[in-house]
Amino acid sequence: MAYSDCRMSHRKLSLVDAWLANSRHRAAAILFAAVLAIAPAVAFSADSTPKPADPSASADKKPAADAPEKPEALAARIAELIAQLGDPQFVVRERAQSELQRIGPPALDALTTALENDDIEIAMRARFLLGSIKVEWTTDKDPARIKALLKNYDDLEEDGRGETIQELSRTGGAAEIEVLCRVIRYERSHALSKRAALLILGLPNPSGTETWDSRTALIMGGLANTHRTGAEWVRTQLRHRNDSAAALADWKRQVDAEQQTLVNSPRLTSREIVGELLRREVDMLEEVGQHDEAQKVMRQLVPLESGQEKSVTRLVEWLSQKKAWGAIDEVASRFGHTFEQNPMLMYTLAEARFAQGKEALAKEIAAKALALEGDELIVHLRVAYQLQERGLFRWAEPEFRRVIAIGPPGNEMVLQSYILLSEMHHDQGKEDEAGKAVEELVKLIDAQPALGQLLRQGGREPGSIRSRMYYFFSEQARLDGKTARQIELLDQAIANDATDADVLIAMYRLPNQTEARRQQTIRRIKTAADIYRREIQETPDSPTGYNQLAWLLGNSLGEADKAAAAEAIKASQKSLEIKPGSAGYLDTLARCYFASGDYEAAVRNQSEAVRLEPNSGLIKRQLEKFKTALAESKKKAAEKAKP
Repeated sequence: MAYSDCRMSHRKLSLVDAWLANSRHRAAAILFAAVLAIAPAVAFSADSTPKPADPSASADKKPAADAPEKPEALAARIAELIAQLGDPQFVVRERAQSELQRIGPPALDALTTALENDDIEIAMRARFLLGSIKVEWTTDKDPARIKALLKNYDDLEEDGRGETIQELSRTGGAAEIEVLCRVIRYERSHALSKRAALLILGLPNPSGTETWDSRTALIMGGLANTHRTGAEWVRTQLRHRNDSAAALADWKRQVDAEQQTLVNSPRLTSREIVGELLRREVDMLEEVGQHDEAQKVMRQLVPLESGQEKSVTRLVEWLSQKKAWGAIDEVASRFGHTFEQNPMLMYTLAEARFAQGKEALAKEIAAKALALEGDELIVHLRVAYQLQERGLFRWAEPEFRRVIAIGPPGNEMVLQSYILLSEMHHDQGKEDEAGKAVEELVKLIDAQPALGQLLRQGGREPGSIRSRMYYFFSEQARLDGKTARQIELLDQAIANDATDADVLIAMYRLPNQTEARRQQTIRRIKTAADIYRREIQETPDSPTGYNQLAWLLGNSLGEADKAAAAEAIKASQKSLEIKPGSAGYLDTLARCYFASGDYEAAVRNQSEAVRLEPNSGLIKRQLEKFKTALAESKKKAAEKAKP
C-alpha cells in the first residue's frame, strides 16, 4: 500500500476504543497497556544505524548482523515482523515488537502503513512503536549551528518543531537540506514530514558552487529507501525537473491523493499543505501553457481558505502575482470583513478592479485603503514598502506621500519615504521623478542641518543623498541623449560621494570620452574598490562590502580584466554564502558572470533573481540583456561551426 493511501479513519479509531472497552478484551488491554508503560524508548542515530544492543538484552533478540542488511531483505523482514504483531501467540507478538524496536527508524515507513491494518492488535502495537522509537536528529559531522538548533527537538510540541524546520529552510545549505531529509523520513507528525518536503521544494535554485546535480544527489541520498508521501513529492519534482509535462501527470495524481487524505484523514495533512501542492500544480500548468486549466486550479484554493487574516493575505498576494482577478473576487466575496480591515487586501482588490477596467471603482477602494490607518506613520510606511515589493506601484506612491505629508520634517520615517520613493521610481526607469523625489529631501536637509546627523545615525551620509540626486538626473540626461549634461551631473555626483558604485560605473561607460578622463575614472574605481576591500576586512561577516566590490568591478574593470572579473565573481559568491537567496546579490553575481563572458551562468542566476523579485524593473531588464547576449553568442558559435 502506498504511503499516501495510509489513513487511520475515525471509524477505525472508534473500533480501537470499543475494543479496549469490550469486557472480552479488557484483561488483554490492561496487560498490553502495562507492557507499553514499562517499555523503554530506544534511541537511533540520524543515519538510521541502530545503536549497539544491550549485552543484557533478551536472548530471544535477533543479534545485529556484522554487515548492514540489504534494503530489500530488511524491508521483507520488517513486513514479516509487522505481520507477527498480530500473531495469536503473545510471545511471538512480543518478540516481533522488540525486534522492530531494535531495527528503529528503517521500520517507520512500514509501521506508519500498519496504523490502518484491519488487525487491531497490529494497529495498536504500530502506534506504540511509532511513539517509542526515538531518533537522534544530529550526527557528529553536523555543524554546531545545526546541533544547537535541533537540541531537544523531540521534546518540542508540534508547533515548535514546525518553527525549527522552517528555520532550517531559511538558510538552505547542504547541512540544512540533510536535516530536512531526516525530518521527511523520521518525523512522527505526518503533516510536519510533508511540510519539510515542501520546504525543500521551495528552496531557491542552486547558486554559486552548488549545482542541480549536487543538490539532487544530496536529497536522493537523504531520502533513500523511504516511501513517505513527502519523499515521493520531492522525487517527482527532481526526477522531472526539466520536463514539466512529464512531472505534471505524476503531480496531479499526488495532489488528488492528498486532497482525498484531507477529506478522509485530516490529521495526516492540512489545508495549507494541500494549498501548497495546488500552487505548484498551477506553476507547472503555466509552464506547459495550460493557462485555462491553471485558472481552474487556482479557484480550488478558495474553499481551502480558513479566513484568518494572515492566510487570506498570503493567498490574495499570490493570486495577485498570477493576475487571477476572478479568484480574488471570490475571496473578497467570501471574506469581505477581513478585506475591509486590511489595507493590503484593499489595495489588491483595487488592483483587480483596475485590471478589469473599473478605474473609478479602483480609485475609490484605494482611497478607503489609504484612510484605514489614519495618521499611523509606521503603518503607512510598511504598507508603502509592501506595495512596492509586490509591484503595485500606482498605490505605493500615495502611501509614501502620506508619510511625508503627515510626518514631522525631521522624522526618520519621512526621510526613509523620500529615499524609498526615489529608488522605486529609478527601478521603473522614471529617472526624472526619482531625481525630483531626492531633490525634495536635499532641500529639507539644507533647510534643517540637524537632519544630516539623523541620516548619519542611520548609516547614510548627506553627501550620498545629494550624489544620488545628481545620478538620477544624469540618467535622465542619458536617456534624453544629452551627453554633456550627463557628464556635468556625474561630476557633481562623484564630488559628493566618491564611492557611489553606480556613479563610477556610469562614468566608466561614458561614450567618446577622452583618454585622460577615462584613466581618471579608472583610478577612482580602483580607489573605491580598495575602500570596499578594507570594509570586507573590517566586517568579514557582512555581505554588503562583498556585494559592493563585486558590483563595481563586474560593471567596469571586470569587462576587460579577467583577474578583476574573477575577483568580482568570488566576492559575489561570498555575499550569497552569507545571505543566500538574495535577489539583489544574485543580480550582482549574474552581472559578474556576464562581464566574464559566461552568458549561461549570467542568465541562470539572473533568472533566479527575477523569480525571487519578479517586480523589479532593473532586474528584469538585466535578464533580457543577458538573454540577448546568450542568443547572439550561440548564433555566432553555430555559424563558426559551419563547414
